[in-house]
Amino acid sequence: MSKQTQALSGGSGRTYRGVSEEARRAERQQKLIETAIEAFGTRGIRHVSLRDICAAAGYTPRYFYESFADLDELMAAMVEVLLQRLVDELRGALLTGPRDDPAQLARRMVRAYLEFLRKDARVTRILMIEIYGIGLDMDRLANRFMLTLGPEFGPLLELQKQWDLPRRASKGLVATGVLGAMVFIGTRWVSTGFGAPIEAVTDSCMAFLRG
Repeated sequence: MSKQTQALSGGSGRTYRGVSEEARRAERQQKLIETAIEAFGTRGIRHVSLRDICAAAGYTPRYFYESFADLDELMAAMVEVLLQRLVDELRGALLTGPRDDPAQLARRMVRAYLEFLRKDARVTRILMIEIYGIGLDMDRLANRFMLTLGPEFGPLLELQKQWDLPRRASKGLVATGVLGAMVFIGTRWVSTGFGAPIEAVTDSCMAFLRG
């Protein structure tokens, strides 16, 4: 069990001004994660140390180590938080209109994905740039990004029924490729400073989704 998990489990413990020790620990953990988002998203993962995170959060290393074994564990927790925020946005798109048209539903989710990228430059830098090519653990986090997106784009599976694929083609592999293309379209859009109108980028993603 990681220190992060331990910090979020357990009994009520001692209280201070009506707040349990576990609640205070969880609050410190969340502040460290938010501090990491700011630091990694503005300065880059390669240029931030554990000491930098502690100083920015206003904590001594003792409070860092009560939740995280090292900087890699903090980065993993941070990415999980950001991916959950993305998932929440995608699922929210399901509720903003009719669900009986797979193409329109997929379009709303693509638009939500692109809006998420445009909303916070720090988050976009972390998920689209910083977690790639740093090391094996970070590459696993990059794979988590893809694996998280996949199940959320259920409408893609419905659109696949319209694709005219070769008999031996795997729809699952084709869907993975299409999803990867959509991620890289987003990356390209980010790298150009969101130069293209969001509707044009949405249309580009939908061109892949329609097959």
